[in-house]
Amino acid sequence: MQRIRELKAEPGKNIWLVGGGALASSFDTEARTTTEVRAFPGGMTLLCYSRSGDGV
Repeated sequence: MQRIRELKAEPGKNIWLVGGGALASSFDTEARTTTEVRAFPGGMTLLCYSRSGDGV
């Protein structure tokens, strides 16, 4: 998580993390809100989240 915070602190656009359950379970236990869910042909699903209070 420290490296993700460092990347987010740099100037520029958003970052994209790709991974499965192991990546998702490594996140902090901060409250998160699902902002988008999209299913694609072939079985891939895109889930977008924001931390509570991020003003999305």
